Amino acid sequence: EHASFTIRAGQSVALVGRSGSGKSTVLNLLMRFNVPTTGRITIDGVDLMSVDPASLRAQIGCVFQSTFLFDTSVRENIRQGRLDASDEAIERAARLAALHEVILDLPQGYDTRVGEAGGNLSGGQQQRLALARAILREPTILMLDEPTSALDPATEAEVNQTLEAIAAGRTRILVTHRLGAAVAVNQILVFDKGRLVEWGAHDELLKLGGMYTSMWNKQSHFVVDATGTRARLNAMFLRTVPIFEEIDAGLIDSLADQFSSELHEAGVKIIEQGEWGEKFYVIVRGRVEVTVRKGAQPLAHASWILEEGDFFGEIALLTNMPRTATIRSLDRCLLLTLTRAQFQGVVAGAPHLRARFDAVVEQRLAGASQQQ
Repeated sequence: EHASFTIRAGQSVALVGRSGSGKSTVLNLLMRFNVPTTGRITIDGVDLMSVDPASLRAQIGCVFQSTFLFDTSVRENIRQGRLDASDEAIERAARLAALHEVILDLPQGYDTRVGEAGGNLSGGQQQRLALARAILREPTILMLDEPTSALDPATEAEVNQTLEAIAAGRTRILVTHRLGAAVAVNQILVFDKGRLVEWGAHDELLKLGGMYTSMWNKQSHFVVDATGTRARLNAMFLRTVPIFEEIDAGLIDSLADQFSSELHEAGVKIIEQGEWGEKFYVIVRGRVEVTVRKGAQPLAHASWILEEGDFFGEIALLTNMPRTATIRSLDRCLLLTLTRAQFQGVVAGAPHLRARFDAVVEQRLAGASQQQ
């Protein structure tokens, strides 16, 4: 809505913002999966509504969050990027996508069937296959919608290096919620509720101190190991959590040391509304959906999405009460958790905080009552 911007040929651009802000919609408009109801979109001055969609898409290579794979061989799935491609070209694309060695470890190598909907491959392998398919097209424009969301940090770094290498001379448009992937692009476009609210290079946006800065600060407090299974947080992150605001520096450092890593695959129910909870969660990587049932109607509910740097379940550190929402992982999620026993063990020597905690509990109980 009222979004106007220019991407120069050969430029790398990142679209960032919270889930539902309009990032993927921009890609759909550029590929004419959606059409604008007002305004226009041009490439080299030509209105997209005046060109053949097949001609437009022939110049574009895409990697989406969800990749459709046929129940045939790895080789033939990659070949969908260009049906006349030779086996040598397919292998080259697989190497560039950091997939070749993985394929060689499969039972029949390139002739291994991927299974229905790619069920014989992991999420990361499926995503790298999609990248190989896009590379095979040798596109003028490369569109990437969360291309490394299912990869561990080591493989993500390898794939990002590959993207940099193959992007030379191509226009690259990247949708991501992981801001570290946007640091080196020419231009970052920040979306919020369907509107373009900020734009510029990484350093320029940080100087603005606006929405991008806030998002960056939320994500910059974590260190993840190369496997993507363990993480640590900077104690300063805890200052962003309301219940920790008045805890002194020494206790904050002690609390930060108590957090443990948890890995959840996509589609896992992490907590359920109404169950008793005793953990606080911080999202290091991935996204979760929050659903709140309202009243006795099973279909009456509200939902929203939490992303990297968000947290949930903090009331469980203070008291034993039923969870007020159901949380389910949308992606492979790496979480940091703190139990009530760990928390209370650290703050036991600070009785002056009790009144503060009691006030938070009372406020939360009042809010839960209003939701019902």
